[in-house]
Amino acid sequence: MTVCHRKRTWPSRRTLYDEMLAADVVMKTDVFKHERGSRFFCEVPGGVLVEINTRSDADEKYRGTFDL
Repeated sequence: MTVCHRKRTWPSRRTLYDEMLAADVVMKTDVFKHERGSRFFCEVPGGVLVEINTRSDADEKYRGTFDL
């Protein structure tokens, strides 16, 4: 069996935020920096609040806490 390990390329938080906003997703916050990684909040049908965040820009002291 051959396993291919590739680094995934994800859109930036700003790009993702803008795409979701353009798709009429109800955005509850703008993108904001947090010590554990940038994030924003949006609302999905039914009124559920969803947090979208990243760990790539988290402060160094938190980086190892996200490893699987």
